[in-house]
Amino acid sequence: METAGAIKAVKRFGDIAAGVAEKISRLSRPVLRVLTFSLASDAVARASAFCAQIDKGRIDVIYAVRSFSKYSVKAHKSYRFNEESLPSSSEVASTLAVAIKDLGVRRADVQLIIPKSWVAMKAASLPAAVRENLPEVVRFEFDRLTPFSADEALYDYLTGEGTGEKIELFIAAAKAGAITAYCDSLAERGMVVKSVTFDMSCLATLCSFVSGYSSFIFAEIDRCGIKSGTVDDGILKSSSSQDFKCDDDVLMAVIIEDFLMEQKTSSGKEGEEGVERPLILFFRKESESLAEALKTRGKISFETLNNLQHKIAGITGLEGARTLLIGGVLELLWPKARRFNLLSKGIRDRSWKPFLLTAFLAAVMAACLLAYIFVPVQTETERLAEINRQINLRKAEVKNVEKIKSDIEAVNKRLVLINNFRHDKPLYIDLIKELTTVVPKNVWLTRVRIADTQANIEGYAPSATSLVQILEASKYFQKVEFASPTFRDARMNMDRFQIKMDIRGSKTAEAGNEKK
Repeated sequence: METAGAIKAVKRFGDIAAGVAEKISRLSRPVLRVLTFSLASDAVARASAFCAQIDKGRIDVIYAVRSFSKYSVKAHKSYRFNEESLPSSSEVASTLAVAIKDLGVRRADVQLIIPKSWVAMKAASLPAAVRENLPEVVRFEFDRLTPFSADEALYDYLTGEGTGEKIELFIAAAKAGAITAYCDSLAERGMVVKSVTFDMSCLATLCSFVSGYSSFIFAEIDRCGIKSGTVDDGILKSSSSQDFKCDDDVLMAVIIEDFLMEQKTSSGKEGEEGVERPLILFFRKESESLAEALKTRGKISFETLNNLQHKIAGITGLEGARTLLIGGVLELLWPKARRFNLLSKGIRDRSWKPFLLTAFLAAVMAACLLAYIFVPVQTETERLAEINRQINLRKAEVKNVEKIKSDIEAVNKRLVLINNFRHDKPLYIDLIKELTTVVPKNVWLTRVRIADTQANIEGYAPSATSLVQILEASKYFQKVEFASPTFRDARMNMDRFQIKMDIRGSKTAEAGNEKK
């Protein structure tokens, strides 16, 4: 009982400490920005970016630079392919190699923009205590949080404000196969992909940069349909779309209004004051008449991205696919962009920050330390004696804490052992339950034997052959076959059978299959 109470006390103390640390970190950020200011920071340093958007039947590329917080597009170009499918990895590699020469790109970070249809987005929350090991925890819980496993997917996540006890996560994940093929083909030609993002994230970044809003709803509209997303505190939280099944401007305007009103309702209000989120729309060139139809109806208030282009220094031509490309380069060049990089898997490099003012403060502290040395030794001796007395008083508490730590380690080892056992092979009770479920009621089992990797059953059935097909369809069994010839029992008018089968999920069985 005392051990359980001590564990609860330690856990409670850890939660309180995590909450206090989060508040201190939030309050200290402005001071830290001043202490770490440098002329070589991301806000003023020169940088360049080369961005390529992969879409059906086309590849759009753009080259942009940032210098002293000014952004300008140096060149952009479109390459056309078969309209029915996405370009292959070899086509992308050869096209970008030509584009780099055509656009005069010397040195730049390369970013790929993939379609949103490849990406699954998921919101989740985790305890605040895992903040220090968040990448490892997300990887461990990845198959629970998303439709993919961590090994077969490329993913990234952003963290919201959350609460003192929870961390809010927004995860974007995609299957690694096609993306890895693109990256490998580009690497063979000497082009290293630094980042992989998706089109709706780029559009969200562009809207945030142009409008200055941190929370808003945005949408891209063409004659085929509408794609919309919700941004909260600079983070893309969700994305959805709807196709138009008509070609009349009025009917499409009604569909757009209903769709956007639903998005506003599901996203809620902004902040504690309940302010309605701004709505930013981007109309492709062929759908500009829809903007007039929406303004004429007057049921929703919105801003258009097309009319805000004058706010972007050095960037013009916000029409067509180039709009997303501009958002793509802004994700690389804009220091305030909160972007997804699916190649990172949640791991971000911690860049070294210069401490100009800190150096001066350190010198002042060193002077104070030298002055402190001349304080009478007697004062320090008395303080040391008091410390030793306090240590002696707390030796018993330290021993109890050490014992609690050892108990926790023992429990964790047992949990690891149990989890490894559960993942290495299926539980026998699950196999028995599966046999009970799938075997028909007119089949009699006289014997069931389950080994590490194999199961054997014997019994009677009206048709033993159909039983093999039923077992082969089970998620627990594979390689189902007769262990011996079947024969007809005249007395029971049924087939007597012996069937053997491998257990799915057994590591030994899977290793054997790989060797074959």
